Amino acid sequence: MDPLASISAAASILGVIQFGGSLLKTVREIYQSTSGLTAENANIELACLQLAQKADGLGRFAKDNIQSFPSGEDGEELIRISEKCVSATSDILRSLDKVRAKQQTIEPTPGQEFTPGQKAEDVQRRRFKAFRQALKVVWKKDEAAKASKTLSDLREQLEFHMLTVLQKVQVTSSVLADYRFQALQKSNQDLIQTILENRNIFVEEIRSRVDIIQKTTESALLDAVARINERIPSNQEIEAAVRRSLLDSLRFSSISQRYEEVAEAHRSTYEWIFRAGQNHGANWSNFPEWLQSGSGLYWISGKAASGKSTLMRYILDNGKAYELLRRWAPESELDTFTFFFWNSGTIEQRSLLGIYRSILHQYLSKHPEKIELILPHEYDSFYSRQAFRQDVPEIRWTIATLQNAFEILIESAAPRRLCLFIDGLDEYEGDHAAMAQFLMKIGTHEHVKICVSSRPWLEFEKVFKSCPTLRLQDLTKSDISIYVDDRLGANERWAILYEAQPDDARNLIQDIVKMANGVFLWVKLVLNSLLKGLDLDDDFEDLSKRLRCLPAGLEQLYSHMLKTIDPPFYLEEAAMFFETLRTARQAQEMSTIQTGGEEWSGGVMSLAALALTDRKNVKLLSQYDSMNPRDGFLRSLCRQTENRLKSRCMGLLEINGPQWKAPENHTVSYIHRTLRDFLERPQIRAMLQDAVEDEQFSPTFSLARSCIFYLQLTLPNIATSPSPGVWQSVQLSMTYASMTEDKHGGQLHPLLNQLDSMMTDHQKKYDKSDLHWSTERLLHGTSIDRSGQEHDTFLSFCIEQGVFTYVRSILLHDPGVIQKKSGRPLLHFAVLSLIKDPSNETRAWMCKMLLEHGASPNQTYDGLSPWSLVMIYLARHLPLSDTQRPIWLDLVTAFIIRDASMTVSVASHNSNVTMTAKSVLEMTFLLPPRPDSDTLRRLLEEHPSRYSARQLSSRALQPDMRKGWTELERAHIAARSSVMSVQNYGTFNETETPSDSSGYLATLGIILCCCWGVEANMS
Repeated sequence: MDPLASISAAASILGVIQFGGSLLKTVREIYQSTSGLTAENANIELACLQLAQKADGLGRFAKDNIQSFPSGEDGEELIRISEKCVSATSDILRSLDKVRAKQQTIEPTPGQEFTPGQKAEDVQRRRFKAFRQALKVVWKKDEAAKASKTLSDLREQLEFHMLTVLQKVQVTSSVLADYRFQALQKSNQDLIQTILENRNIFVEEIRSRVDIIQKTTESALLDAVARINERIPSNQEIEAAVRRSLLDSLRFSSISQRYEEVAEAHRSTYEWIFRAGQNHGANWSNFPEWLQSGSGLYWISGKAASGKSTLMRYILDNGKAYELLRRWAPESELDTFTFFFWNSGTIEQRSLLGIYRSILHQYLSKHPEKIELILPHEYDSFYSRQAFRQDVPEIRWTIATLQNAFEILIESAAPRRLCLFIDGLDEYEGDHAAMAQFLMKIGTHEHVKICVSSRPWLEFEKVFKSCPTLRLQDLTKSDISIYVDDRLGANERWAILYEAQPDDARNLIQDIVKMANGVFLWVKLVLNSLLKGLDLDDDFEDLSKRLRCLPAGLEQLYSHMLKTIDPPFYLEEAAMFFETLRTARQAQEMSTIQTGGEEWSGGVMSLAALALTDRKNVKLLSQYDSMNPRDGFLRSLCRQTENRLKSRCMGLLEINGPQWKAPENHTVSYIHRTLRDFLERPQIRAMLQDAVEDEQFSPTFSLARSCIFYLQLTLPNIATSPSPGVWQSVQLSMTYASMTEDKHGGQLHPLLNQLDSMMTDHQKKYDKSDLHWSTERLLHGTSIDRSGQEHDTFLSFCIEQGVFTYVRSILLHDPGVIQKKSGRPLLHFAVLSLIKDPSNETRAWMCKMLLEHGASPNQTYDGLSPWSLVMIYLARHLPLSDTQRPIWLDLVTAFIIRDASMTVSVASHNSNVTMTAKSVLEMTFLLPPRPDSDTLRRLLEEHPSRYSARQLSSRALQPDMRKGWTELERAHIAARSSVMSVQNYGTFNETETPSDSSGYLATLGIILCCCWGVEANMS
């Protein structure tokens, strides 16, 4: 046989053996893997196909060259090895075909079905898992090793055969005589001849080098695999991290706040709830019986402030409820959940979003293994990111997603038993009837029961009329009597009077209970007045008169308490406190504050924040020039404010928080929802506003100043990167600043400059870059990309936050600041800010003000102009709401007056139809015709000729031709390559996309040259 042909054949056989060995190594890794991932992450199907092709090619080579093989043993041996190699690879492929066939019969487990939108790595991970399962079913444990040994034996035979052939003398003459050898350069011929003459030496050297390379390669591969395994977390580690992340995402800061702040039941009260048959003279459904054997929904109804929340907490804190529930379900199969609605609290505390997140968090914290089943899409997304060490995205939970997860929870929980305790259904901010019907539907499941409390509103009575129920105000007379007796009995003066006149004391207590009519809060407020009288040495006659002066109704009592605040300047301070708390809630409604990935939604004010708004405390703060006042300074301010609240507000605002917490960590809230509703009445608001004589008082400015004062007191104690509370305080201060009235602009300007200065100094502790502090990712608590923010300033941050008053003062002081701004134009920030809050009229005013001060509507940044952003928003949000329409109509009118380009075109909401700016405006504002759009129609009719004339007569544009051509080409290439896709806003292009790039550019060049010629002639 031709030695070169023999070597070529051997190389082909060796290639098949090596590839087959590599495939078998991958198969063994999958067989032994617990995660389904191999060291090389190989694609089995592709590998099998390539191996089959190599083996088939080897078989054809042997058949095609059979005539050229000599009849000697060398040729026959090579043919035999070739045939054995083909046979061995065929066996491997047949086995793997069986594995793939078995793989297709393995169904995905519940919660792991493939769904549209899955990441590629998620699908790949599951395919590997299915392949590994099939492999274990079809291939016995030692079969892979056996096939691997067969290929190894063939390799050894091939190596021996190659050495034998090389030792033949005729190889030298054969090679030297070959015409291909003769065609080589002389230097190469000499080299080959030297190798052949010393072939024995080279054979041994090659053999030793091959052994070294094999050992080195194997060692290097093992090291590489080990390093990869170190970097790739185990399945258990990934699952644990994913579960933690999803649970953290479901949780919100106020998840248990309302329950913790509900007053605990007074001693010996509410005990009747667990005593079957004790009815206090009223008809009510047996609650203990419902707990241990009932089903569906139990409704606790009661008047406002009758103690429903306190009763619900008593039930939850009392072990008897769980003892009775365990008779309904064995302890190992029972889960209980709680949620307390609170209308005066955060958004989560009064919304469907909150109750879903709370119950899901409670259940999945107890059963984390159910997360993949209940939140499959979120689990897969988080899993793939954790597996590849990518940042986990922040989840914006939607009602649809959470409702679907909640329904899966309810359906999949059986045979476990679930009991839900939901307080304050009337505090839910939504459709009460729909919520009641939803709970009734959930309660129809045999393994679910629900206890709810609410006021006896008609929508609840209609839905719950067939449910077991009780009316709380009919059952609490004895409880109120115990409460009154204990509170009065703790007073030394009362004890003396009681001992002297016990009958009068008992009569007074009975009168209080009768007038209360089951309303615990009324009793609490009345007792405050009576105890004040006892401190003034009132006797029973005085106490009776005091009681008769107090109205029986709760709202009437509120009105009486406000009118009797004395001296009058106490009422002014009380009005300031009420207005400040109201404004804080308004800010909550306006925006959602982000702090380190967790949502903040205001609602309840901290005592520290309220203390720093107090004008008397502000005077104390102004005495400290140092940025770090003495220890305990803030705490002393909080204590002073707490005392002032008690004396000025007559107990209508209360301090919440456990005693072990520092006063600055306590919160301030209305004593009850009914008080907040009462204070919102127009006549009451007018009375409180009239009570404030201080013309400099502004609740929004006071709150902004409070946040900045808080930073002033806390930043010196933060040595490195800021805590999430710092970013929260910054955003709050900007929110309040954006709400501040124009008349306080003179005070606001230096205050915000102080904020900028403080944060700049603090940034130097942990960030040495030149970027503005507002862009710092450590401040935000996120891994935001800071590219493109090199030229951001405090002014651009204020525009982004909608602080109109401050921005206007800057523009008046420095009109050229707009043109001086590098990077993203200021108008860009303003439009994006408006798009985030499209009903915010102040942010629309910001855009108009920038236009009036010379901002260009057509100045592009990152391929987009402010005008194009406006058009994209309108095209994607047709039709506008009645609230948004006048705001955006006024804004586009201002843009057109400032020569906004009509060559802009955008994609409509379905992304299939492209519309010009004129079409967008006509569809949004002119169809059907309305009187308010007459000005816009006239401007659109005048715009083409007026715009062209201005373009021709403009002396501001005298571009260099080369630069103009480069910009045109760059814009055209960008338009064609990206189809002008613009993130989440839509599609934008300045002109229609041409079919021929060179012709299009040439045409534009001619037009541009003509324009330059006209310009030159006119000049």
